[in-house]
Amino acid sequence: MRVGRTRAVAVLLAGAAVFVLPLTASAHALPQSAVPAEGSEVQTAPAFAEITFGEMPDPRLSSISVVNGSGASVDAGPTVAVHGHPVELEVPLKHIGTGVYTVTWKTVSEVDGHLATGAYAFGVGVSATGANAHATRSVVLPPPSVLAVVARWLFFTGLMGIVGVASTSLAALRDVPRFATRALVALGVVAALGVAGVVEAEREAAGVTWAAVFSTSLGAVVVERLAALIVTALGVAAVLVLGATSRRISVALAGIGAAASMWVDVAASHAGAQAPAAVNLIVQWAHIVAGGVWIGGLLILIIAVRGQPSEVKRQAVRRFSTAAGIAIVVVALTGTFRAVIEIGSIGQLFGTAFGVLVLVKVALFMGLAVLGAVNCFRNV
Repeated sequence: MRVGRTRAVAVLLAGAAVFVLPLTASAHALPQSAVPAEGSEVQTAPAFAEITFGEMPDPRLSSISVVNGSGASVDAGPTVAVHGHPVELEVPLKHIGTGVYTVTWKTVSEVDGHLATGAYAFGVGVSATGANAHATRSVVLPPPSVLAVVARWLFFTGLMGIVGVASTSLAALRDVPRFATRALVALGVVAALGVAGVVEAEREAAGVTWAAVFSTSLGAVVVERLAALIVTALGVAAVLVLGATSRRISVALAGIGAAASMWVDVAASHAGAQAPAAVNLIVQWAHIVAGGVWIGGLLILIIAVRGQPSEVKRQAVRRFSTAAGIAIVVVALTGTFRAVIEIGSIGQLFGTAFGVLVLVKVALFMGLAVLGAVNCFRNV
């Protein structure tokens, strides 16, 4: 019995490692082109500095500034989005003369909320590499803060657990065990803490006050996160007060709320910036939900069948095995699709940190799939 429990815990931890490791590479609204171009020498002083970015920047949180060789600003007004071209920002310039000028920019992506900063130089009548250049080309992609990392772990642990409780209770156990209601409350609190941490980390990275958050793209995502979390909370609350039949409906509502929270998070991720956006969003969301059914449901099953008669245990485990098998296939297919989109080439697979991380995930996944297959065909 101890050996069996140890194996179960090992499988659970391995599964958690496979799923929790990030699937999506960090991406940002980075410059694709500029006018004047980076490092260029122009003969006529420009009236604007304009940058085209790879993702739509939020103009309320993004900026472009131009300084001369002495470090004095030559901006003639605020940064604005170019009408009809939402991926382009521009700043009007004062009448400038011959010299080297440095453009500094900051973007917060309206798609995924990621922050990026950078600088480059251009010259008017002189080479951009002259002695008066205030800065050379640079791009800074700040790593996620400790708060952002911890919050995401809490967020997905809570949501995957709720999805697991809901799917396993309804599909495998055909009942809502007493301990499952307590688990839902605890997982709901964990998810709520995760949401709060994610929102605060994004606000802090963007450098915007709480008073101004709701006038930016971050505010819309905050409202969507809260709405999905409220649906989840209503389902959890109903489980605590309603009868057995209604509890199943309430558990389903909690699971739907958790899945909706996952969708809101996916919609605010880099997947939404990649064509075809709708396909990438659905695939990313299915990957996470299937992981919840599989990993989140496994722990609930292990606890629920302890001490149960052999026939009850056998039926529950068989039903879960079927659901988990489908979930594993979904995780594998969707994970492969997203990895191909993100990596793009074999060279990137072996030559980048993200590519190596994908290889590690594949190895862990294959090992776990073998364990699952052995358990299914030998024990179940």
